[in-house]
Amino acid sequence: MQTQVPGFAPFPGLPQPGLADPLEGLAEPLAAAVQRFAEQVAGEKLERVAVVTEAGDLEELENIHPEAAKRFRVEPAAWLGATERASLVVHSHVSPDRLSWTPSPQDQRTQIAQCLPWAIVPPDGEAFVFGLDRPDRPLEGRGFRFGVDDCWQLFRDAWSRWAGEPLPNFARRWRWWLDGEPLIERGLHTAKFYAVPTDEMQRGDGVLFKVGGEVWNHIGFINAPGEMLHHPGPVHPYDSSMISLVSEMERLLEGPHQIMRHEAHR
Repeated sequence: MQTQVPGFAPFPGLPQPGLADPLEGLAEPLAAAVQRFAEQVAGEKLERVAVVTEAGDLEELENIHPEAAKRFRVEPAAWLGATERASLVVHSHVSPDRLSWTPSPQDQRTQIAQCLPWAIVPPDGEAFVFGLDRPDRPLEGRGFRFGVDDCWQLFRDAWSRWAGEPLPNFARRWRWWLDGEPLIERGLHTAKFYAVPTDEMQRGDGVLFKVGGEVWNHIGFINAPGEMLHHPGPVHPYDSSMISLVSEMERLLEGPHQIMRHEAHR
């Protein structure tokens, strides 16, 4: 049974779960510029990169990476000057690999450091944006895109909306948990969360699970007694049909789990 998260209204007019406009939330000049860039790079075999100004002007930069079919690099002075004028960075992914529909760890690290939204154009030309602050975006019904719309991002959005302050973000690579890296647990400790007993669980806490790995690799937001908002992960790094939802927790708590609480709510 799914329920609405109190205070989190569904997005008006959402046609189908997980199928919202992937550029939703961008100002019209920026969205239009991203679409123009997507048309320009269609069929290219090398990654291309540009910045978009507040007025929607595109400024393409030269990709000097020796493996330009896999990644991009811009001469540092040109990159610094362009990004100082930018309201958004957009670049293309040309590999047919499924990960081309998600931001790479380097994409994520650079976007987080810049505090600018980024857009990526995968091989099919359907651009998407990430790193955009959207306080009114619905929490339920999001399609899964690793590094953009996944369990950590959903927890960040839910907790920040509830607590009124942001949580830090961190770059992540697909299936990091298979190497035993405690990425989410480390991120929670950095954000000043600590473990509490299950019987003390309350709204605003996070709950960690181990799904197909030996480390905590899935997190949900405790929305109400017995309810958890979370984004189940699919087999592939991008799946628009795998949507975020509110689940009953009784059965989930029968397996290994850990409740985490921010120190401000001791």
